[in-house]
Amino acid sequence: MDPAPAGPAPGLAGAAQLLANTPAHPAPAAAAQPNQPVPSAASGSGSKPEAWGGVVGPGDLSVEPVRVPGRRNFEPDIDPLGGFRQDRRFVIPPGAQGNLIVQHVTTQFDVRQAPGGPAMTPGQIDALVAGGAGAAHATHGSYFELFDPAGHMEDSFSMTSMMSPHHANPADLRGTTSGTITKRGDAHLYHVPPGQRAAFEAEFGFAQPHGAGPHDKTPAGGLPERPAADTAPGAKYPNLTLAQIGAHLNQQPSGQVVHEVQSEWDSFGNRQPRTTLRLNQKPWADRRKKKGFGRR
Repeated sequence: MDPAPAGPAPGLAGAAQLLANTPAHPAPAAAAQPNQPVPSAASGSGSKPEAWGGVVGPGDLSVEPVRVPGRRNFEPDIDPLGGFRQDRRFVIPPGAQGNLIVQHVTTQFDVRQAPGGPAMTPGQIDALVAGGAGAAHATHGSYFELFDPAGHMEDSFSMTSMMSPHHANPADLRGTTSGTITKRGDAHLYHVPPGQRAAFEAEFGFAQPHGAGPHDKTPAGGLPERPAADTAPGAKYPNLTLAQIGAHLNQQPSGQVVHEVQSEWDSFGNRQPRTTLRLNQKPWADRRKKKGFGRR
């Protein structure tokens, strides 16, 4: 997942094509549910903290919302055709022992181009938005990324608009697509001595910096990352899980947080489409009723 952009630069961009047989619609573990809301600076806005997407899990790890450029308070950005952006940061309390966050990111797509029509394949979704300002990365359905509490802790869940950049009439979005997109992060906090960090990344095939290694196949921005599925000959972890990481370190995570953004929209009607957004399975109401922020 992308580190939160410094300005209003849209969407996830610049990732390479994922290995062809990476699972297109990974199913998150049944036990992984969004955690409880975390009190944060958002609570000073007069809204309940959970309305802004903050969550806190068991142990020494939580997520709090960050203001999206151009939006008031901590509002997410919403596009009428399934696109969104919600910025957040990981928070670790003083004195916590963990010094490495491992996050498993999954994205599930159910996008259709006709009422009752078949769901588009990941390749078809990527082709639909190709050439626009952003990318869907539909073939990047499951990957891992690392956050270092001593450095970068901000993150961004974002998705491009589900329409072709060559759409004949951008003012009329009816009859384009409908569907749901669910992006979820399951983050664990571990302790890895600094002198063992390089060996840890090599053990699991994390590439750093982004763009330099054979596993550079995901939209993780500049973070050390690897796809969940690794089909390289002799891969030690062909289908990596958080349980395998914990077993290798011989420790339980000292903190865990699960957070999620889901968009739902339908353009097959008489009215212009609008996206319904859910943060951690709770509906979000876009109070400004903004029609769109441009196609990511």
